[in-house]
Amino acid sequence: MQDSEASGLGWNSNGYWFPEAGGYGVDNGGSKTINGSTTGSIFTALSANNIIGFAYDLDNGKFYVSVNGTFVTSGDPTSGATGTGAIGDIPTGKFYLPIVGNGDYSNSSITHFNFGNGFFGTTAITSAGSNGNGSLFEYDVPSGYYALNTKNINTYG
Repeated sequence: MQDSEASGLGWNSNGYWFPEAGGYGVDNGGSKTINGSTTGSIFTALSANNIIGFAYDLDNGKFYVSVNGTFVTSGDPTSGATGTGAIGDIPTGKFYLPIVGNGDYSNSSITHFNFGNGFFGTTAITSAGSNGNGSLFEYDVPSGYYALNTKNINTYG
């Protein structure tokens, strides 16, 4: 395990992970945390069965978040270097690890991921969005973006 500065994560006094230097976080209430400081809300609280999407623009060092197919903060992942509505910047030369957790010990939660295979757990998506570049997602994929999987890494780098 890397130290907290390199990984952008640390432990708070309650034993929860939180973003430190170089880290970004978004909680289910919509609060955004950058480098250990909460900077405000980017969306309203999430509900059961919401679908959260992430678009990483590694060419321009930006990342975007969508809730049920709509990018928050008027995000436009196809805006290029201007980074319209980007949630944050992605510094080069760092290792990034997406983490999902449940800080509410009184309730259980289940999180499913879809990296383009068309399923959340064992449940097939109900209607594939367009422009999946060979991958199946519930909502449209921004033009020029690809699923994070070995096939696309081999093909697109």
